[in-house]
Amino acid sequence: MSIARAGFFLRQRRKADGLCGVIGATVATNLFQGGSPLGNKVKIAERAYEVVGILEKQGSFMDGGSVDNQAIIPLPQFVTFFWSDPIT
Repeated sequence: MSIARAGFFLRQRRKADGLCGVIGATVATNLFQGGSPLGNKVKIAERAYEVVGILEKQGSFMDGGSVDNQAIIPLPQFVTFFWSDPIT
């Protein structure tokens, strides 16, 4: 998996609210229609995450899945918000 575009990920930004992530190419295209998503926010399960990177377009896998349609957040954020407090 390669990053197509990314902003600076500073320690200060992580400490500010810590909610950030990387989005797939299709997500970027669909939500931002040609504009740069970097620095903007996307809502994932009622939380706003700052976009700090866009994954390079990968296309579909044999099972039809694709990282182009995904958002990836740091593991500590996932564990805090989704693993220990799953959405029902």
